[in-house]
Amino acid sequence: MKYYFIKESSPFNYEKFGTSKLNRISEVIRLDEKEFVECSEVKLRVRGEEGTKKLNFLIYYANDPITYLLKMIPEFHSIFSQFNMPEHRWYKAEAGYDLEFVKDMKKYFKIEYPDIDLKEKREYWILQFLFYDCIKELDYKSISFDILNFKTKEKIDFLPKGSIKNYEEYVAYTEAEYQKRKCVLIIKDYIYHKNYDILWGGPHIVFNEKVKAALDASNLINYDNGLEFAEFTEYEIVMLGEK
Repeated sequence: MKYYFIKESSPFNYEKFGTSKLNRISEVIRLDEKEFVECSEVKLRVRGEEGTKKLNFLIYYANDPITYLLKMIPEFHSIFSQFNMPEHRWYKAEAGYDLEFVKDMKKYFKIEYPDIDLKEKREYWILQFLFYDCIKELDYKSISFDILNFKTKEKIDFLPKGSIKNYEEYVAYTEAEYQKRKCVLIIKDYIYHKNYDILWGGPHIVFNEKVKAALDASNLINYDNGLEFAEFTEYEIVMLGEK
């Protein structure tokens, strides 16, 4: 089965999808924490670039311990939440302007924002996957690995299918290779025990043809909105439960 992701085309519709250049359907933020956020709602503060008259430059998280996540408007949430995904959590998010930032811009740069309703709030949803839980779901006995030098990315060795039997062996082998040769293991093909419609794929959230059809029907992915589909070809994704 083919897998797809959503990429930005020109012109991107900021008015429809949010006030921030980071608030794109394909935007991913990675931080070091490996656990889910223990909260029911995330507050987003909309700021701007210092010394400019725009307030559409960046969204900051009021609480930061979030790992792999994707921000989206409610219309996308209503579609994605219908499909199978690895372990994940949804957060309802409210975006509002950072009034302290606005105050500082007025004080230090004499900048006013007369055309912006600073009381405006917008609703978003945040989808969080734990990447490490996705890795645990792989069918390791069916996967081969390249061994690369960590710094140069040169291929040093190769492990055929069956060399690593499970996630625990994968972790142990990865740690040993780094300690011994400063090398890392690269998974050749992502082969899953279970069937997932949506999951992480490299820097993207990727989805199968069922999800693509639902997004097609919504008419959210089009030129006017500045979004288009692209086929994911970075590596192969296989679901062993598919019929």
